[in-house]
Amino acid sequence: MNLSLKQKNVNLSLVLLCLLISSCATSKDYMKVLDDIYMEEEYDSVIQVEEAAKPAEEEKELEKVPAKPNKVSAEKKDKKIVKAPNKNKQGSNIKEKDSKKNIAKKAENKKSKSSIVSKEADNKSVDDIKKDLLRKSVNAKGRKLPDIEDAEGFVGRRPKVDPFQVGEEVVLAVEYFGVKAGELSLKVLPFKKVNGRKAYHFRSEVRSNSSFSMIYEVDDWSETFVDYETMLPFNYSVHVDHSNEKKQIRSIFEHAENHVKVWEKKIDDDGNVKKKVYEWEMYPFSQNVISVFFYIRNFQLEIGKTIKFPLTDENNNMILEAEVLRKEKVKIPGGKEVDAFVIKPKVSIEGNFKPVGDIFLWLTADDRKQIIKVQSALKIGTLRFVPVRLK
Repeated sequence: MNLSLKQKNVNLSLVLLCLLISSCATSKDYMKVLDDIYMEEEYDSVIQVEEAAKPAEEEKELEKVPAKPNKVSAEKKDKKIVKAPNKNKQGSNIKEKDSKKNIAKKAENKKSKSSIVSKEADNKSVDDIKKDLLRKSVNAKGRKLPDIEDAEGFVGRRPKVDPFQVGEEVVLAVEYFGVKAGELSLKVLPFKKVNGRKAYHFRSEVRSNSSFSMIYEVDDWSETFVDYETMLPFNYSVHVDHSNEKKQIRSIFEHAENHVKVWEKKIDDDGNVKKKVYEWEMYPFSQNVISVFFYIRNFQLEIGKTIKFPLTDENNNMILEAEVLRKEKVKIPGGKEVDAFVIKPKVSIEGNFKPVGDIFLWLTADDRKQIIKVQSALKIGTLRFVPVRLK
């Protein structure tokens, strides 16, 4: 399977499944997997990843910072000592004069600053102004952007209740015609710092089992870093290792410029190497083909509701719509049953809806909203992802 969406009439049922299967990591560190210079130099200059401080370490750092003395209180205390009781009126006059001077000074400073800002604005191009506005909107805390996205349960772009827990893992068995072909896992790894900003680290893995590998072997991974405040992806990385193909991808999402750049390297069964670099303009606030399966968990779900948000992949800008159909009981490991919302996604490309086919996602009906089941009708048979381990 591959991740291509170049065909505008592509069956989105297969696409979404490909995103789950083929864009899925082994124990290899993604920063070391791609050793090709043409992929690394520019990518590493834009995406800089480091370990995020643990909560305990952050507290220790705060303890090291000495408390600042309260200068205002000290000044007031001094004034009380030197103030003579019989000079209240005189002191009041002095304060009034000082107050008038301060007001005049503040007005002058405000005017001066306004003049500087005005001059800077005059020197900015239209594109620069647009970028500034986007930066402000991306970091907006007042309301949910873009307008097509549901704002319920959000403060700005942050969910009021974080659905993600570091260390969580959902493992789904991949079944076709009742035969287990392999396993898919979705993970939330420890936080990272990307370009100095706190970021989620989401990863998916898929491996064929030993019996299916005799027919067709799959050992794939994918991962993305997502900004903690804006919930927007910095990147995505993919490593595809199949019987007849090996592929490596790195990408950069520059949201202030609505720009995506991708580096791709492919090795076919005959050992031929193909490389390509491509880029395109995306919709503002777009998710990628990996972050989409985590981002959808931020929304408040209820029967009859439709969730919408922008998605982009390989020169295609899309709007994903996920309709909440019903609530069902789903068996999970240990013999228990949990309530889950059944969601049916569809997408529109350039304003035209494309058929998704009969694909359904089951998300737990709690604050975490984990994806615990997937089902899709193919041309021949049905592909199912059923839970085998939840953490």
